[in-house]
Amino acid sequence: MNQLLHTPATGGGSARRLVSTVLVSAVAAGVALDVLTFLVARYGPQGGTGDSWSLRGNGALLVPFGVGPAVLAGAWSALVLHARGAPHWLRKGGLFGLVGAAFVGASVMVLIEFGAAGPGLSGLLVVPTWLWVGAAPLLAAALSPVHRGPGAQQWPLYGLAAVLFPITLATAFLLAEGWLSPGS
Repeated sequence: MNQLLHTPATGGGSARRLVSTVLVSAVAAGVALDVLTFLVARYGPQGGTGDSWSLRGNGALLVPFGVGPAVLAGAWSALVLHARGAPHWLRKGGLFGLVGAAFVGASVMVLIEFGAAGPGLSGLLVVPTWLWVGAAPLLAAALSPVHRGPGAQQWPLYGLAAVLFPITLATAFLLAEGWLSPGS
């Protein structure tokens, strides 16, 4: 895995490492999203007396439907950067994910600041997070020059990894729900 963190996939062993790393990362992210959803549903912030907002209960859906897409944007960006041989691809991919999470944070801040008037505007701020899922990998590709190497011809492998990540993420999240459901 250490080699995977530094160079693009170049052969059968590296291809297996790439796919297994994507699968393990997606499972870890799916479980983490479930735990975060549980914590927000149980103990998350809510408005004081007279305020009609809360992230507890159904408000915790902001995690899988807001933070989840931010995680996906970061993962897909990291894959694009890795495929292009970009240095520090993992760190940069994480930054793309944090931008998506910032949109979610802005949504929560609007809800806190404007209370009952905030839910409509707050809901609109989740839209950029969903748009960021597609825009982040495109921006990563545009900002990263291609470093030709043995992995440059392996775009089908990266396409497979890009498809496997959200499927595995969602599956892990749903399976973790059986273990630690926010409603329990």
